[in-house]
Amino acid sequence: MSPKIAASVSPRASATAIEASLAPIMRAHLRGLDDDLRADVNETDVRQLMAAEGLGFVVVPDAGQYAPSSWLRQDRDWLRRIELDANRYVLAIVA
Repeated sequence: MSPKIAASVSPRASATAIEASLAPIMRAHLRGLDDDLRADVNETDVRQLMAAEGLGFVVVPDAGQYAPSSWLRQDRDWLRRIELDANRYVLAIVA
């Protein structure tokens, strides 16, 4: 094998090894971020943000990720639920 070919193979092997060693760490980090995003956000804060930004909808892609007591799973007078299926829906602001 010529030195030029050997040099081009070596960095790929190193990059693959680094990627494989970082994958579990990154998965754990991303899982943590995902959990943070699913944390129950204060309803008042969301309502104020939606009004300020002119947003009309909240998408709930998996209601099972939220506690049954979460405002995202409870009926609210300012939101109308548009069912997509048993566990997915859109909450639209009532005009």
